[in-house]
Amino acid sequence: MPRTLLSIVCALFALIGFASIGNAAPAATTAQGATPAEGTIRLAQRYYYDPYYNPRRYRSRTYRNPRRPVRRARPSRAARPAPVAPWKVNETNKDPVMLIVSLPSQKMSVYKGTELVTTSRVSSGKPGYSTPAGVFSILEKKRRHYSNLYGGAAMPNMQRLTWSGVALHASGSVPSYPASHGCVRLPPSFARRLFPFTEKGGHVIITNEDVTPEEFTHVSLFQPLGPEPVKEPEPVAAAAPETTQSTGSAEDTEQDPGWLDWMTGSATAKPSGEKKVAEAKPENASETATDASKAVAPAPAKQAAVTEQADTSGAPAVQYGAGAAAPPEDDGLTTGTVNKPESAAKIEPAAKAPPVSTSPIRVLITRRTGRAQMLEIQELLFDLGHEPGDIDGFMGRDTANAIKRFQKFEGMTVNGLMSDDLLGQLHEAAGMSEVKEGHIYVRRDYKDLFDAPVLIRNPEVPLGTHHLTVMHFDEGATQARWLALSLKDRTGRARRSSRRARAGREETPTPAPEAASLSEALDRVAIPEDVRIRISRLLRPGSSVAISDHGLGPETGKGTDFIVLTH
Repeated sequence: MPRTLLSIVCALFALIGFASIGNAAPAATTAQGATPAEGTIRLAQRYYYDPYYNPRRYRSRTYRNPRRPVRRARPSRAARPAPVAPWKVNETNKDPVMLIVSLPSQKMSVYKGTELVTTSRVSSGKPGYSTPAGVFSILEKKRRHYSNLYGGAAMPNMQRLTWSGVALHASGSVPSYPASHGCVRLPPSFARRLFPFTEKGGHVIITNEDVTPEEFTHVSLFQPLGPEPVKEPEPVAAAAPETTQSTGSAEDTEQDPGWLDWMTGSATAKPSGEKKVAEAKPENASETATDASKAVAPAPAKQAAVTEQADTSGAPAVQYGAGAAAPPEDDGLTTGTVNKPESAAKIEPAAKAPPVSTSPIRVLITRRTGRAQMLEIQELLFDLGHEPGDIDGFMGRDTANAIKRFQKFEGMTVNGLMSDDLLGQLHEAAGMSEVKEGHIYVRRDYKDLFDAPVLIRNPEVPLGTHHLTVMHFDEGATQARWLALSLKDRTGRARRSSRRARAGREETPTPAPEAASLSEALDRVAIPEDVRIRISRLLRPGSSVAISDHGLGPETGKGTDFIVLTH
């Protein structure tokens, strides 16, 4: 039926309906609130008129037929906050805090000694931005920090691990899988609680497996030496009775007045001054008496009258007159043997000893690098008289010429190059039977203290990567507890070539030699006794020892502790 004709028919039905409504009596309403006549009219007008019609709603996805059952959409799943385990803090526990991040489990464990404080899930680096594994320490802490590598992204409660861009920080996105650009993301609530709990310099261990720190004992571990023994003063011989004649020895000196006598002005000149002056110049008694009378005469206020005469030992003797403003100065030499001008008679306060540092030390035991070997070669060449130039650990023209001279002198092939044969021949020429393959480095407050070569037995076997931390001990103690954990190197992934991938075969990496255990590694490292005593005297709670085969590493530098990476 044409649309025009249908419209006319609908209009006629509508007129008939209006007419019937006007003539008919009011009818009861239906359950929907409309009379049967109104329903008929709406039925007639359905095609031409729809009260729910809206062109915009018809063209949008939000339109729905009002007579179809309503299907309520499921609410979108809001991001749930990361679960945070309760904190179990023992206030009596004074052991250092250690953070352990497990990359396979994407979990951080907070330890205080052997006590587990809390755990939290984290999100580490994604493929292409992997988070390095190894031993780190907190280098910097900032409540508000913005990344200078990724467009100023907010990194609240940041705790820096490396100066190359690895840190712990809070993030609103902490899924249960790696999703960062190398940092370790933390839930905001956990990061806020963790920030004041840690200290600058505290250790952060990032591992390729789940590890737990345990107490460890070994005879080679450093132990505090306790307080230094107090030296008893040497017995002083009794003073000889005064006589009219003296031998002029140092035993005849009498005790000087105390500082209270000098301040109150009650100190008087000693009669022994006359004796000393008389003994100094016995050949001229008149001049001696005149000098002695000057020494006894009272000095002006706030000015020390000093009389200098030569004693029998040839050194000038210093005598202070009565009324001196300050006591005699003790400069660590024999009393009365300092020749000072009269203007320098005032006594300065003694210099205070520098305060003993309470910062923990960091010790690294590793294999010798090429620069360390070059330093040893230069030192041996210098001791043997071959003049290698500056001993700086770098191969220069002077060092190369010194090596050539040594090789020519020993009948070796003259090439001026560093080699194991050269090092062995240098040790033999210097009378050193053992070649020290290792080196020990000591730092405190991110600064080098000293380093020394150490002997590593069976150097062909890897030492492995181990970390030890000394627990809290009281001042004056001679025994300390150590906490230890061992880290495994990252296993190499199997690589696929295009041909072998189509064939379904994989390349398996060559297995690395098995590393030694912590006990075996400590048994193989021989540290000189003087170095051991020096480290033991510097030992403080929280000090640590790291053992590695990979040297100092690229991340260790100025303003860092020893950053040990597991390769």
